[in-house]
Amino acid sequence: MQVERYPFNWDAHQRFPEIQEVARFDGGVVYSAEAADRFYLVVDESALNDKLTPGTEYILNSLIGVHEFTTAAERTAYVASRGWTSSDS
Repeated sequence: MQVERYPFNWDAHQRFPEIQEVARFDGGVVYSAEAADRFYLVVDESALNDKLTPGTEYILNSLIGVHEFTTAAERTAYVASRGWTSSDS
């Protein structure tokens, strides 16, 4: 699995127009997407941006993670390992 990090205001819909919500958790939302024969999870923790304390502003540049998987099964297994409920297979 490869992970790319993006700032809190990055628009995942620009890269993944067919993005679908998988789960919600305290501080974020998880989406699934597919592109170029790859399978992705977009983990958006940007809801945490208003909870940052002085000295932690650098985190703003990495609150969205794009996790790339080679198969849908690999992605589904990762979702299950995190305890997120998914209807995506």
